[in-house]
Amino acid sequence: MLSLSLAMGSVHPAPAAPVPRDRVAGFSIIFVAFSAALIISWKASEAVKPNVAPEPAPPTSEGLAGYPGQVDPVATLSFAQRLTGREQLRRIVATGVAADGTVDLQRPNAAIRYEFDSAQGEGPEPPRPAGTVRAVHFCGRQTIHVRQEGIYADADQPRAPCRSGAGAPLPDPRCTPAQLWAKARERGAPASGAATIEYFRAHEGPAWRFSLPEAKVNFTLFGDCEHELAGKAARPLTP
Repeated sequence: MLSLSLAMGSVHPAPAAPVPRDRVAGFSIIFVAFSAALIISWKASEAVKPNVAPEPAPPTSEGLAGYPGQVDPVATLSFAQRLTGREQLRRIVATGVAADGTVDLQRPNAAIRYEFDSAQGEGPEPPRPAGTVRAVHFCGRQTIHVRQEGIYADADQPRAPCRSGAGAPLPDPRCTPAQLWAKARERGAPASGAATIEYFRAHEGPAWRFSLPEAKVNFTLFGDCEHELAGKAARPLTP
């Protein structure tokens, strides 16, 4: 019995058979494919999530250069653009523009307004169930205001339709309200006046309109402020 026990004690379990290399390669391929499928599925779900505009923040004057007495409508454009998900500039309207080209927001009715929209099917969109396809026939719209209380955005309008005949979006301004005022001074506008200045797309192209009714000084210039527009060429493409 002792010899049998010794004989049995000397028996070791047989080593496990190695996993065939082709099985290891197969498992690796399955794992990689499964991981890739998960990543693709996640990216696809992210891509079809609706791009909904956030609620506008309250008015702020922080970082608003010249606030409140000397705000430059052109210099403030980049600030306004940061407050909207719309990339296409459509209009700038500044009221109460002094001869130095700035707006004193403490004056009655002094304000600056920027209007933006998006290319068709781009930008913030109306809410929709996740996983559904976005509607492409909207261009949306959002307005940014600069007033005595600071700069702020109106609620985004994702269902605003594309405006037929609106033309290309406006390029960055090539001249300034101060330059327009210099032209107005040549026409007799008093330095104490407060003008309304508008940047818009006319039939001729980007254009500036200067209006100082009390001095009967009104004119429209091409976007470079080099030549005057009149008649149909000076009319806006859209209201």
